[in-house]
Amino acid sequence: MIIETIEDLLSIVRELSETHEKRIFFRGQPDSTKNLIPSIQRPEYKFYESEVHMTNNFYVKVKPVLKDSPRKKNYAAWLSLMQHYGLPTRLLDWSISPLIALYFAVEQYENVKYMKSDACVWALFPKTLNDREIPRNSKYKGIVYPSDDRIVNNMAVRAFKEDEPIDKRCEDKIIACYSIENNLRMYKQQSAFTIHNSKRIMNRLYTDDVLIQMIIPSNKRKYLLDSLELLGITRSFVYPDIENIAAEVKEYYQRKYDVNLQRE
Repeated sequence: MIIETIEDLLSIVRELSETHEKRIFFRGQPDSTKNLIPSIQRPEYKFYESEVHMTNNFYVKVKPVLKDSPRKKNYAAWLSLMQHYGLPTRLLDWSISPLIALYFAVEQYENVKYMKSDACVWALFPKTLNDREIPRNSKYKGIVYPSDDRIVNNMAVRAFKEDEPIDKRCEDKIIACYSIENNLRMYKQQSAFTIHNSKRIMNRLYTDDVLIQMIIPSNKRKYLLDSLELLGITRSFVYPDIENIAAEVKEYYQRKYDVNLQRE
């Protein structure tokens, strides 16, 4: 599936929602060849062996200075907080908005690292994933867990206590969950997660009945980013803080100034 316009994306999403699931998770990536791996497991970072040390070190340093911090044993909430502030975790970010995912796929169109690569948007069917990973009886089938669910917390424990006994259903699993954290950026990004209690790679594990990749040709990045801006999906919308608002205002007037110079 190829995305060259916003209309292409919406048409594909409409078709997927009719043939698969109404609720779909989306993830944008600037390089379509990269696997779906959470940051703690990416081989180039070499963080995996230090995961327990990193999470506990973060907890010790942040707990005294953070207002309204999660309960100590709310491991999933702590992982979500760590992910938000850039610490490598076993969470992989998704969004329930295809437009937000598209923004993440194309926002780095000027980055030399990605200029020759096609970007992509992944579509994940979270109910199907969860039913495959943790089979449930018909009464509970098709559940997408909130991040404070007991199952999700069981999945997160090993990030803090590697020898902690957990529900056997959670061993070597990947499941989808909704974010319920009280955070403006996560709210605007319509955040969701997959939590990886496994080193299995999602895009090698599942095919089109669970996971679909939509390719964005490299020469369409800038056009799609401009199209998103017309719809109000801008840097300050996706990253709603003063620093990014200032950067967006600066970029706007910088482009305006450059255009005026060219006219002269």
